[in-house]
Amino acid sequence: MEKSNSRNGWIDLWRFIASLCVICVHFNDQVRAIDLWPFTTQLMPGGYLWVEFFFIVAGYYAVAHVSRWPQGEAPERKIGAYMWKKYKFFLAVAGPYVVLEYVSNNAWAHLDIVGWIRICLSMPTEVLLLKGTNANPYSVAIAMWFLSSLLIAMPIVLLLATRFSGAFKNYLVWLLAPVCYGLVLREHMCLGSVSPPEGFLRAMAGLCLGAGLFYITQSLRRYTFTKRARVLLTVCEVGAMLGAFSLAAVSFISEDSRDMGFVQLVAVSLGITFLGQSGTSHIKGRALTYLGKLSFPLYCWHSLVIEQVENIAIRVPMSVAQQRIAVFVCSILVACFVLWFVEKVLPRLGKALGTFLIEAKHG
Repeated sequence: MEKSNSRNGWIDLWRFIASLCVICVHFNDQVRAIDLWPFTTQLMPGGYLWVEFFFIVAGYYAVAHVSRWPQGEAPERKIGAYMWKKYKFFLAVAGPYVVLEYVSNNAWAHLDIVGWIRICLSMPTEVLLLKGTNANPYSVAIAMWFLSSLLIAMPIVLLLATRFSGAFKNYLVWLLAPVCYGLVLREHMCLGSVSPPEGFLRAMAGLCLGAGLFYITQSLRRYTFTKRARVLLTVCEVGAMLGAFSLAAVSFISEDSRDMGFVQLVAVSLGITFLGQSGTSHIKGRALTYLGKLSFPLYCWHSLVIEQVENIAIRVPMSVAQQRIAVFVCSILVACFVLWFVEKVLPRLGKALGTFLIEAKHG
């Protein structure tokens, strides 16, 4: 995890907003599925696009991290250690959610013993965040495609960025992103597909786009911009992000045009942000850092909250507005608890368990 004083508050704010947008689109899908949504208007119909934001940001910071490694050393072991650290954190936050998702899922009530066995055999694949491998096509925790695809694609990108740095920096990074996006759009005419092949392609595209932004900003940092230029950069940065937000909020534009327009606007905005010379570079604070950290457990756990609110709404009359409020408030509260548990309680439990199970060496 990044230290608070080194984090960009503007990006942390949009991490939190992006998670809320993902909640919106999942809320739309869930409510419509049980016929409680009487209107054609949806809240943030393009909310699925904000996953691209997370991929781009992850790609930038990952490549920025490995760029500080000494040249000439074999990177494979370091990449493995880097991914293992990420995997443990992902597993600590998302693993319990997947288990609870399986336990509480309504599908159990409609299955025979064979169906129960099938679900039980499917659970380890999802708990271990291996859904993206397509080792088991059955899925309950569908939102975990993002983590699984990230864990598969990121080490490939990092290996290219270190072992084949010249070819990756000067050629491959600029080719892979549009090709991967193009393959998804050609098949589905939008970026909404989350099945393993498309999920992996979206992850590769976003991570490579983030890596490309790192290389661009590194080359531009030798320049110091004037005050007028910084004002112009800030206007473009904020305008592009608000433009992307607006695109994701509407449904009257064709999905293929809207989706790629969103990706391009987010890339422009983040590129200016990563440059560090716009007005948003001064936006920092513990509150924004906390919101940025909160975005991850918020993304992981909100689906379970939506399902529980659905179950309550079936028994207790609730308007759509009341359901929305309940989903957002409860999702944030659950995310706060999960973040506190993972950051404060889990390390102590792990240390105590290690002391209990592993005998210290003497001499």
